Amino acid sequence: MPEASIVVKSTDRYSETVKKMATVTKSFSKDVDKLEDTLYALNKNKYSLKLDASKAKAELKAAEKQFDLTHSAADGLKKELAQANYDNIVRNMKKVSAAARDTEKAISKVENQAASKGGSKSAISSIVNAVAASGAAQMLGDTALNVGNAWAGSMFGSAGGNIAANLLSSTASGAALGTAVGGPGLGTAIGAGIGAITGVVNGITQNYQNKDDSFKSYVQESVESVLGEQQNSLTSGSAIAGTREQTQMAFAQKLGGDAEATAYLGRVKAMAKDTNYTYDEITGYSKLLLNTYDTEKTLSVLKTLSDASAGLNLNSSDVNMFISGLSRMRTTGKTTQEYLNYFSERGVDVYQALANSTGADKSSIAEMVTDGKISGEDAAEAILTYINDTYGGLSEKLATTYDAMVDNLADFQADMDAAMGEGYNEGRKAGIQAQMDWMSGESGEAVEEANRAIGAWKAELENQKEQYVRDAMDAMMASDEYQTAKAEGDAAEMGKLIMQAKVQGMNEYNASEGAQLALESEKALVTSIRNDTVLNQNYWDAGYEKGQEFSKGMAAARRDNYWSGYGSTTGPNPQRNAYRYAVGIDYVPYDNFPALLHQGERVQTAVEARSERPGMSGIQISMYGTTIREDADIDRVAEALLRKVELAATRG
Repeated sequence: MPEASIVVKSTDRYSETVKKMATVTKSFSKDVDKLEDTLYALNKNKYSLKLDASKAKAELKAAEKQFDLTHSAADGLKKELAQANYDNIVRNMKKVSAAARDTEKAISKVENQAASKGGSKSAISSIVNAVAASGAAQMLGDTALNVGNAWAGSMFGSAGGNIAANLLSSTASGAALGTAVGGPGLGTAIGAGIGAITGVVNGITQNYQNKDDSFKSYVQESVESVLGEQQNSLTSGSAIAGTREQTQMAFAQKLGGDAEATAYLGRVKAMAKDTNYTYDEITGYSKLLLNTYDTEKTLSVLKTLSDASAGLNLNSSDVNMFISGLSRMRTTGKTTQEYLNYFSERGVDVYQALANSTGADKSSIAEMVTDGKISGEDAAEAILTYINDTYGGLSEKLATTYDAMVDNLADFQADMDAAMGEGYNEGRKAGIQAQMDWMSGESGEAVEEANRAIGAWKAELENQKEQYVRDAMDAMMASDEYQTAKAEGDAAEMGKLIMQAKVQGMNEYNASEGAQLALESEKALVTSIRNDTVLNQNYWDAGYEKGQEFSKGMAAARRDNYWSGYGSTTGPNPQRNAYRYAVGIDYVPYDNFPALLHQGERVQTAVEARSERPGMSGIQISMYGTTIREDADIDRVAEALLRKVELAATRG
C-alpha cells in the first residue's frame, strides 16, 4: 500500500483526525466512524459540563457568601440547593470523562487490530508524522497571523486590521486546503488566491456590520435621548407649572386680581432671564417688598440689589438680609444699629450713605441713629441711592459671565419646560377629577372592600408562615438531637439544627393549603393575562415593533431615503436628491436647489439649457393674415411671441 499523508490543523477536533485516518483502510472504517461519533459527543458534553460546573461553582460561592451575611432559612436553603447542583454536575463530568477515555482506548485497539491484520504500519506512521508536522506548521502559522494582525491593527486601525486579519487567516487556510486537494504548487496558489478574496470580502462585511451596529446604536441612543429629555422636561415642567399656578393665586390675592398678577409675574420672568435671580427667588423677595413698596418700586429695588450682588459677591441669603433690613426700617419707621448692621456686615458703607443723604458728618451718624433723628424710610432710601451710585450697572456686566449665563440659560429652560407642564397639567385636571369621582363613588367603595379582604388574607398567610416556622423550631428544640448538642455546649450544631428547623417550617408552609392557594391564584393571573393578550397583537407588540425599528440599519435608511425622494419636488434634502436625480433632471425647480453631483456629469447655465430645449434653436414663425399697420406693431408682436416662447420653455 503506498504511503498516505494528510494535513490537519492543530485546532481540529481529535474526532475529525480519526475520521480522516479511517479512510486509509476499509476493514475497520465502520468501527472507527462509530467510535469517533461517540468520542465527539462525549467531548462536547464534557466541555458543556465544564462550563456548567464553573457557573455552578460561582453560584455556590455567592450563596455561601449571602448565607454568611444573613443566616436566614431561605438563604440556607439556596446554599444547599446550589451545593447539590454543583455536586451533581461534577459527578456527571467524571462519568463523561471516564467514558471518553474508554472510547479513546477502543479506537486505539481497533487501529492496532487493523495493523496486525495487514494494515500498513508505514502508512499509519507516515500519517502520524504528517499530523505532527502539520501541527508544528500550524503553530508557526498562528504565530505569524497574530503578529500580522497586531501590526495591521496598529497601522490601519480596527477596520483595516479586521480586513488584514481575515485576509491573512483565509489565505493561510486556502493555501492549506489547496495543497491538500491539488497538491503543492498550483493547488497551493489557487487555494491561497481564493482564500485571499474570501478574506477581504469577509473583512469588508464585518467592517460594514460594525459600522451598521454603530449606526443602529447612534439612532437608538438619539431616540431614547430625545424621548428621555422630553419626559424630563414634562416632569420638571409639570412641577414648575404647578408651583407657578399657586404663585399666581397668591399674587392675585396680594395685587388685587389675576390680570395684575399676570402682568407682574410676566415682568418677573423677564427679570429672571436678565439678572442673577431665579423666578422663585424674585417671587420670594417680592412677597416681602410688596408690603411696603408698589410693584414698580419693588422691581426697581430688586434691580438695585442685583447690582449690589455683582459688586459685593452676595448670595441669596445676603439679599434676603438686605430685603429684611429695608422692610423692617420702612415698616417700623425707625433706623437702628441692628438694621444697619444687615448692610454694613456685607460690605455696604451705611454711614457714608446716611452722611450723603443728611449732609451731616460721617462721624456723627451713629449718634443721630441712636437719638432717632433718621427715619427708617429715609435710611432705606439713602442706602438704595448709595448702592445705585456705587454699584449701578454691574448686574449687566455680571450677566455676561459664564456662571451667570448658565443660570440665565436655566431660567429660559425652566420657562420652556413650564409651558409643556402647563399644557399637561391643564389636560390632566379632567382626568384627575374623573379618577377622584370614581374613587369617591360606588366603584371606589367596592375596591376598598376588596382591598380590605385582600389585606386580611395576606396577613393570614403571613401568620400561617410564622406559625409553621415556630412549630418546627419548637419541635427541633425539644428533640433528643438538639438536647444532646445543648448539653455538650455544641453551639455550631445547635445553630445548624435551628436552621434546618426553619427550612422545614418554610417547606411545610409552602406545601400548606393557603400557600398553594396563593400560588394557584398567581398562576391563574399569569394564564389569564397571557390568554387575553394573545387575542390582540397591539396589546403586546409595541415594544417589539420599536425594537425592530432599532434593529434596522444603514441599508433601511438608504432605502427609505431613496423612495422618499419620489415625493415632494421641493424637498431641501440633498441626500434624497442625490438618489432621486442620479439619472439627471431636465429642469431645476427653484434657486439654491441642493443636489449631489457625480463624476462625468455636466452642469449647464440657464442660458445654455434654454438654448438647447426643443424649439428654442432655429425658431421659424409664419404669420398669415396678420396686419402690420405701423413699425411699432412689429416690436409688439415680437415681444409677445418671445414671452410665449420663454414661458413654454420654462414649463418644459
